Amino acid sequence: MRYARIALGATIVAAWIQLVPLARADSLDERLRAQEAIERVNFAHAVGATVTFDEAVPRASLEAKIRRQLRRQAAAESLMGRPFTSGELMRERLRIEDSTRDRARLLELFAALGNDPDSIDENLVRPVLVDRVLSERHDGDEPVPMTLTASCGDGWTPTPASGAPSARQGHTMVWTGSRVIVWGGTGFATGAVQTGALYDPALDSWTPMSTTSAPAARSNHSAIWTGTEMIVFGGHTSVNVILASGARYDPIADSWTAIPVAPSARTEHVAIWTGSRMIVWGGRVDFGGELCEPRRTNSGARFDPVGDMWTPMLTSGAPSARTRTTAVWTGSEMLVWGGFSEVSDGGFGTCFGVYKGDGGRFDPVANQWTPLPASPLSSRRDHIAVWTGTEMAVWGGFFSSGVPPTQVGTYFDNGARFNPALGTWSPMASTGAPSARSNATAVWSGGWLVVWGGLGSPAGALGDGGRWNASNNAWFGVTPIGAPPARYRHTAVWTGSKMVVFGGIPETSSGGVYDPGTFEVNDDDGDGWPASCDPCPGDPLNDSDADGACTATDNCPTVANPNQADADGDGGGDVCDDCPLVFNPAQSDVDSDGQGDACDLNDGRIWEWRDDKVSVSWQAEQGFASWNVYIGDLDVLRAAGEYTQDPGSNPLAARYCGENANVVSDPGAPAAGRVAFSLITGVAGGIEGSLGSGTSGPRSNAHPCP
Repeated sequence: MRYARIALGATIVAAWIQLVPLARADSLDERLRAQEAIERVNFAHAVGATVTFDEAVPRASLEAKIRRQLRRQAAAESLMGRPFTSGELMRERLRIEDSTRDRARLLELFAALGNDPDSIDENLVRPVLVDRVLSERHDGDEPVPMTLTASCGDGWTPTPASGAPSARQGHTMVWTGSRVIVWGGTGFATGAVQTGALYDPALDSWTPMSTTSAPAARSNHSAIWTGTEMIVFGGHTSVNVILASGARYDPIADSWTAIPVAPSARTEHVAIWTGSRMIVWGGRVDFGGELCEPRRTNSGARFDPVGDMWTPMLTSGAPSARTRTTAVWTGSEMLVWGGFSEVSDGGFGTCFGVYKGDGGRFDPVANQWTPLPASPLSSRRDHIAVWTGTEMAVWGGFFSSGVPPTQVGTYFDNGARFNPALGTWSPMASTGAPSARSNATAVWSGGWLVVWGGLGSPAGALGDGGRWNASNNAWFGVTPIGAPPARYRHTAVWTGSKMVVFGGIPETSSGGVYDPGTFEVNDDDGDGWPASCDPCPGDPLNDSDADGACTATDNCPTVANPNQADADGDGGGDVCDDCPLVFNPAQSDVDSDGQGDACDLNDGRIWEWRDDKVSVSWQAEQGFASWNVYIGDLDVLRAAGEYTQDPGSNPLAARYCGENANVVSDPGAPAAGRVAFSLITGVAGGIEGSLGSGTSGPRSNAHPCP
């Protein structure tokens, strides 16, 4: 009987489940059945699929994929000089279990293969190991497994270096529902490329894409996911030839099919998927020429993948020509905002940058543009924009008045959201937002906007970010622990539970998987922490001074006081207590000199206290040679208004005159139900000070010391 280890939970737990042994799927029919089972699981997770699996995945595409896998397996074993061993397959399976980023789908894949270890190793694990070998020139040693750690908050893990696409920027990245597709871009060493790879979070592995019939190498193109295929369009080559070509990529068949040439070539444009059409708009149409414009365009076109044809968009009412803008799809309209163009200096050979602070909404059914209302944001380019389900959220960006425009100027750390149903803008909170930046990435996680990376000043490339909560318009941090190296002009996608980032400048082939943890659920105090692991339940400020004590119970909530020391036991921590050695829970300071009344000897007040029923103590206020002490019955004070009561007139009435010791013992302790009060006056130069003032004015001294 054979067994396989399955990873469960946020921390990897070794749980052993019985697997049913089946015969190895060596024949083509058996491999086809296994591959179909795998692809059915992946297709079930496809985002936006509008056709059935049988329509999208013909048997011929499965056969082609298997034959390609077998050719790659032969190449890998030839490279090693021997076949793979069962031990290597088992170790690779254990690596996948330990490092999976999508445990639920991995278990679905195992179940689809009958939970049979032989079938899993042969049809799921072996292709992954082959790709790793061909990428790494594998020497047979056991791969080092990666371990996930439990985190109620957020956390990062790296994408594997093995098999990753080459270092690049200006590439595209889409999420299919089960895999990330990275394609195209440009590298310092390679120039523009026509290569790419698929990253599977469940298997934590990269698989190279076929280059057969792939589009020409390019960067700054666009790519969208239709539900069954990726469509790539436009961009420019390493020698700045702007392209009007594109292609469709089927990740199951690992095959490319060209699309018709578009009405016009463009690069640095925007593209969205409506559910049935790809819309491309704006962008650069020329890199040179004597004129600053028309280097950019405000034209666009719609591509119908079913009819395999392009339809031009009307330009009437469209926003002005621009690049480095943003576009989002609302479900019925495309919203465009911001961007950049140039104007001539009037014949002196210099182009001035024109930054855009306007936009438009395009209705593809009516083929009509409508201007967006004025935004509260200033003009900018290289900002981010996402659709939240009800609003377009815009944040960050860059503005320069340089001549010609250069990477100096103003980076923004503000944002706003546009509600198309109301036709109104509202500002996003600025408190707690990430530092000002452009060229960041952003994803919408369903309630939260996650921003990461970018370009700022003076830091340059940035490796931090923030999370904005739409429901309470508040920012929270993104942990820097384990984050990828700082970068900008990278790409990011949301998988439904995690954010995957890849590439960028400085040019890199590294990436990261960001797990926001459980911060999105059951947050009963609105601080971004779920109740199950909130460090300070019911306290939205949590630990505001970062000393380990929750703000609501911190004895110095605004000053770090890790040991919560309180020498006088009055509830105020020593580091912020205005009288750290004198009990003063009210923390009163009548002269606002930072020294509390209880220990301030120069504020004109005499602070008194009782340690027991028969003693009265007071502070030695400066300027007095002696003190007079008056003790009385509180009931008499209330009835007759006498602050000083003649000794002997009632059992509690007493006075002590000319005292120097700052404490007197009064044997007349009040009986049960009675209350004694005391007042102290200072004497200087034979003159007695006042008894102070009450709510009705100065207190009278009817029975003063002689």
